[in-house]
Amino acid sequence: FTDHFSMAAAFQTKQVDVVTHVEPYATQLVHNHGGVPIATNIDAWGKDAPDCVISVSEEFLKKYPETLKRYLRAVYKADQFIKNNLDDSVNLLDKGKYYKVEKEILKQAIPSQPPQVDLRVGVKAMDVAVDDMLTLGYIKKKPTNIVDLSILEKMLTEEKAL
Repeated sequence: FTDHFSMAAAFQTKQVDVVTHVEPYATQLVHNHGGVPIATNIDAWGKDAPDCVISVSEEFLKKYPETLKRYLRAVYKADQFIKNNLDDSVNLLDKGKYYKVEKEILKQAIPSQPPQVDLRVGVKAMDVAVDDMLTLGYIKKKPTNIVDLSILEKMLTEEKAL
C-alpha cells in the first residue's frame, strides 16, 4: 500500500482480511468496520515499545543539532500533555482534524496506544523488533548502533535542568 489510507480502504471494502495499522486508524477499523483486534505493539514488544519514530538526515543532524533538540523538546512536551490531559488532547486533535477520524475514535484510540517518545525505556523493545526482522529474513545481519539517542539524551538532560 502506498499510504495508510489505502490500506484502511482495502480492509473496509473487504479486499484484504488482515491489516497491521496504527492508532487511531486501528480503533476506527474496529469501531466502524467490524475489525477484531488480534494484538497490539504492546503485546508484541512490551509496554515500553516506542510509538514514535523521528528520522533525520545525517547532514541535518550535523548542521542543526540545536534545532533538532528544540524539535524533540516540543514532541516530548506534546507526549506529556497528551498523557496528562486526554480530554484536552482529544479536543485539540479533533479541532484540527489531523487524523480525519471522529472525536470518539480519538478518545478510544489514545489510551490504547499512548505516545511513547522517551525511547530510552524502549531500547529493549526496539532490539526485539530488530531480532524479529532478522528471524523473518528482512535483514541478513543485525546492525549495531541502529538507534542514536544522543540528541534525545541531551535534550532530556537540559529539560531537567530548566
